[in-house]
Amino acid sequence: MRKQMHVWRVADSVVGIRSVEIPLPESTKNRDAMRERFIQVARELIDNHDAEIIVPMGVTMVPVQYSPQEFEKELGVPVMDALKTSIQTAEMMVRMNLTHSTKTYPRPPAS
Repeated sequence: MRKQMHVWRVADSVVGIRSVEIPLPESTKNRDAMRERFIQVARELIDNHDAEIIVPMGVTMVPVQYSPQEFEKELGVPVMDALKTSIQTAEMMVRMNLTHSTKTYPRPPAS
């Protein structure tokens, strides 16, 4: 994950990376424990590391099981919705007639 932060050039803005430590297959069975752990981990980042936004990795927790607004209300900082961000980024690229960089991601040679 830290390597990806450097690739995205946001490593200097990341104050911490934490896990809720509940395996994905158990997440739906332990919704209350997962929610409580998310709040605990996020609160620790906010209170002890001055986190200004919480960015859950993946979409299992936010927005699939919990709304970002639910956590924002309790934490007092924005909680990013990765699914919404991904969809809106794709929509923006289509509206602007943009594609990926062929310099970074070259097209495969024609067969």
